[in-house]
Amino acid sequence: MSTQTDVRPAAGIVVFRPNLDLLLPLIDGMAQECHPVFVFLNGPDEQLQERLRSRDVRVIESAYNLGVGEALNILVLSAAWEGKRQLLLLDQDSELPPASVSKLAEAMADLQARGMAPAAVGPKVVTPHDAPATYRAPRMFLQPHRDPIGSATPVRYLITSGTLLNLDAFFSIGRFRSDYFIDAVDTEWCFRAWRRGFSCWVRTDVKMEHRVGGGVMKAGPLGPPIPLQTEMRLYSYMRNQAHGLRLPHIPLSWKGRFVLHIVRVTAIAWAHHGFRLSFLTKMMQAVRRGLGGQLGPPPGAVNAAQLPALPSDAPGHSAGRESYVAPERARAQHPPRKARFNAAPERDLI
Repeated sequence: MSTQTDVRPAAGIVVFRPNLDLLLPLIDGMAQECHPVFVFLNGPDEQLQERLRSRDVRVIESAYNLGVGEALNILVLSAAWEGKRQLLLLDQDSELPPASVSKLAEAMADLQARGMAPAAVGPKVVTPHDAPATYRAPRMFLQPHRDPIGSATPVRYLITSGTLLNLDAFFSIGRFRSDYFIDAVDTEWCFRAWRRGFSCWVRTDVKMEHRVGGGVMKAGPLGPPIPLQTEMRLYSYMRNQAHGLRLPHIPLSWKGRFVLHIVRVTAIAWAHHGFRLSFLTKMMQAVRRGLGGQLGPPPGAVNAAQLPALPSDAPGHSAGRESYVAPERARAQHPPRKARFNAAPERDLI
């Protein structure tokens, strides 16, 4: 019997009502470079379950929509349980070219050897080649006072999709904020990583096509367009960004920048929605609740639930660095091929 250890990273994909024409090729491609491939179903999806039966994936199914943050945390634990040191995170609407994972892992190893303490390495995110004018790629913000190393560029934060996560660093930094539910989960975690002595990098010669939202909202005199999102997503974005203004590990200069950005996004989205007073009132409510620390699933989140808070979720505590065992302490046995999470729906969170 071979005792050779599989050193490939694990992959984790969070899905919610996905486009199967995008998702299934992504799964098949990742199966060539990662093992195991975990697929987290954020709510029951019988059609997808049927399509996945013939594929070598580990399905984790939640009875409710737990949000992106909690799904990512469960994927991290699943990978650690397998004894993995790295986990590639992916959204259902990304396209990562072949050999990308090995290039990201190569950059991670080089940065570790140089003492850079990388928490995560990601690709450069670009618009889809077949719809370059329809979508807008997220901007890449360089980390001040840090120099590139080869093709790796230090950045303030990475988007979740395409990010290769260093699990040893993760357990020092702490879990993703499940109370954010969706939006700014990755941003907050990366700022926390920098504050705790770790770093985040983009390998600029690895490019990943990614679809953000349902297109763009034109900004006119207010500058570049912004992604077209549902009211629920805009509410979540505004609330979570406003909450970030309370956090000590977010730099003051970035807070100032984002105050201006929130005003700009609100103005563009309000114009897109016909200057409806009800829309503006809802966005202002999101900002107030973010500043007040009222988080959880946003209004309009479908089939949403929140798992019971761990003690470290209490106000004033860090985002859960004490809550998980380190990877080397995770058991080596394989978990069940399918697991179910049946959290009861949380009420009156918003």
